[in-house]
Amino acid sequence: MKYKLVLTSMVLGAIVCSTSAVVGATDVAPQVSDTTKHDAVQSNWMDRTDIAVGVQSGGQSKLDKGHFLTDDQNSIYNKQSDYGNLTKAYIETLQPISHYDENSKSVLFVQGRIGRGGEKIVSKEMRGYFLPEIIINRNGQPSYTVKNTDEKSSETLGIIGTVGIGYRRLSRNEHAYVGVNAFVDRAFTGNYNRISGGVEYVNGLNEVYANVYKGLGNTGVVRGFGGNPYPKRLYPNGYPSTFPYNTIPSENYNTYKGGRALGGYEIGFARSFKNARWARAYVNGYRWKGHGFGHSQEYNYGRPGHWSVPWFSVRNTNHYKGIKIGAELQLTPHISLDIGYNNANNMSKGMYGTVKYTLGTSKFAFWGGKHSDDTITTARSKMLNKVRRQDMIVESFDDIEYDYLAPIDHL
Repeated sequence: MKYKLVLTSMVLGAIVCSTSAVVGATDVAPQVSDTTKHDAVQSNWMDRTDIAVGVQSGGQSKLDKGHFLTDDQNSIYNKQSDYGNLTKAYIETLQPISHYDENSKSVLFVQGRIGRGGEKIVSKEMRGYFLPEIIINRNGQPSYTVKNTDEKSSETLGIIGTVGIGYRRLSRNEHAYVGVNAFVDRAFTGNYNRISGGVEYVNGLNEVYANVYKGLGNTGVVRGFGGNPYPKRLYPNGYPSTFPYNTIPSENYNTYKGGRALGGYEIGFARSFKNARWARAYVNGYRWKGHGFGHSQEYNYGRPGHWSVPWFSVRNTNHYKGIKIGAELQLTPHISLDIGYNNANNMSKGMYGTVKYTLGTSKFAFWGGKHSDDTITTARSKMLNKVRRQDMIVESFDDIEYDYLAPIDHL
């Protein structure tokens, strides 16, 4: 609920800021010569091409030990999370494919990116595993300790390629523009695919954007099974003298494996500054939907004894959500820094930072560049800025559940 309130507040704040920019109408370019305006708009392909490296901190490892609530109190339940640091390194470019100059009111462009990045969330669950530790239950009968675990971790996904197309159109007075875009992402590591569609609205110094993502393929659950007759590991001191009686005759298991690129959405708001055009502050909220499915659980009737049943029948769907607060700082005409904090659940979170090197130059920079420019409106100056999107998120799961055939003579 708190994330819904945060996202609602972001949207309302963006609307208020955008409305104020319209009412003020102060970001309209003054009358200048055509030559001056042409020089302000002009850029080459190198100015729109970046090489970047970055890192996202992973957060602290956590281990919780407890018990399932059973009559025998012999069922252990351990939950462990270990989200690692994520690294990225890529080259990204945006290039217009329609004619664009100081007199153009719209632009059609392509944007591409190739490099290492993304996040792979690995989830492993185990249910009903007998440990070779015999206890006495409340009925005075020998019984086994049952182990159940939930383990979650994350790592950098790998090499990802992205290509997209977008269209932006300026308002008549050039104080605002609207944009739409569509992208395709492919992770070559694991062959994961994703598509997205997005909208943008820039009004003066304020920006609002939203993207919707959908994972493609790799959604099926690969089911497997196996077993061991008379599992010797449960009898480290050898089988009982009454073997095969008073001996568990079968240890069986079902496995569930799979993974996919996650779908979801994000909403962001950003603000630049009139006399510090080298700086941009932003807030971004996002939500990803994980994968849930049913597990096989059956009793085996028709002979003495029965199958013990694992402690879950459905793998719950994880929702990965969070909010980012950060700033982009153009330090020099070639070097910029994107730094902030990512508050997320069930995935890597904490401080992050990305350093970008522009092959060309940026007009605005803290050192060696302009801090402001009244030649053109802020909206026009952003017409060839890159579309902002979330990195690909992949969920991988590997579950196993055990069941055992009780001995003919109970333990």
